[in-house]
Formats: sequence, C-alpha cells, structure tokens
Amino acid sequence: MPMWSKILSPLKIRVEITVWLICFAVSFVYSLSIIAKYAAPWQEIFTSLGSVVVESLLIYGLVLLLRIAWRIMSYLWRK
Repeated sequence: MPMWSKILSPLKIRVEITVWLICFAVSFVYSLSIIAKYAAPWQEIFTSLGSVVVESLLIYGLVLLLRIAWRIMSYLWRK
C-alpha cells in the first residue's frame, strides 16, 4: 500500500474535491455576475475560465486556512 493512501483516504479526497468544486462554483457565479454587470459578450465565460480556476484555488486556499485555524482552536479549547 502506498504511503500517500495512509495520509489521504478516499473519503478525505472526496471531501477536498467537493470543497474545491464549491469554491469553483462560487468563483464561476462571481465571474458570471461580472460579465452580466458590464454587459460583456457571453464568450467571456470561456475566455475567463483560466482566471476562474485560479480564483477558485485562491478561495480554496483561504477556506483551507480557516479550516486549519478552526481545527487548532477546537483542539486548544478541548484542553
């Protein structure tokens, strides 16, 4: 059994993919709202897809930091 499978179980991988997909959806909806607000052509959906992915990764990073901080705080409060 590979070492990474002990660290990242299939359940954890599924949870992280789900969290990232939610971040991607938030970023995509934000991009759609900006396109609609400035009345840009709808082809912008496809041309801005790269920035949507980068934004979703940034949001995922922020959410990950918040989750780590929450876990640390809950560990400290238990003691």
